[in-house]
Amino acid sequence: PKQLGEYPTPPILPGLPVIGGATKFLKGPLNLIDEGTNALGQAWTLNIFHKKMTFLIGPEVTTHFFKAKDTELSQKEVRHSYSMVGEMSSMF
Repeated sequence: PKQLGEYPTPPILPGLPVIGGATKFLKGPLNLIDEGTNALGQAWTLNIFHKKMTFLIGPEVTTHFFKAKDTELSQKEVRHSYSMVGEMSSMF
């Protein structure tokens, strides 16, 4: 198996400078998910201010996420991502 950092990064959904996709996310996360998935496929990233939020949509791309070993996927980064979503939800 590949080690952490050996996988290509998902493409980034274009957004406004500095705020990235924050406005799209706040207008409607489901519409944003549809837009990103239609434009970029099942794995893509959204820049929101200074953070990156990666979306994995569908069993083909989520299987590795749930079955990966620590050498393949950093659990520290995963926990940070979950807390970031909670912080964003409480901001507005």
